[in-house]
Amino acid sequence: MVDSSIKEKLTIPEAWARINYARNEFATYVKTNHIPREELATVIGKTPQYINKLLAGTEKGVAAQINLQKLMEYTQFNGDNFYEGR
Repeated sequence: MVDSSIKEKLTIPEAWARINYARNEFATYVKTNHIPREELATVIGKTPQYINKLLAGTEKGVAAQINLQKLMEYTQFNGDNFYEGR
C-alpha cells in the first residue's frame, strides 16, 4: 500500500508542478514502451479517449490522480511519482 501521509509542506503551485512532472514522465514511459491506450483503459474501466486526456493533463481532480496512480502501478512505472511513499 502506498504511504500517502504528508512528508513536506508544499504550496499549491509546487504540488501541481510535482503532479504534472510525474504525469509527463509517465506519458513518455507509455509512449516509449508502446503500451496500448486500450489496455490502459481496460485497467481502470475507462475509454482510450479518457486515457489520452489523462496523459495530456486535461483530466484533473482527485479521480484523475487516482486513476493515474493505478496505471503507474499496473505498468510498474519506476519513475518519479507524486506520492512520496512510493
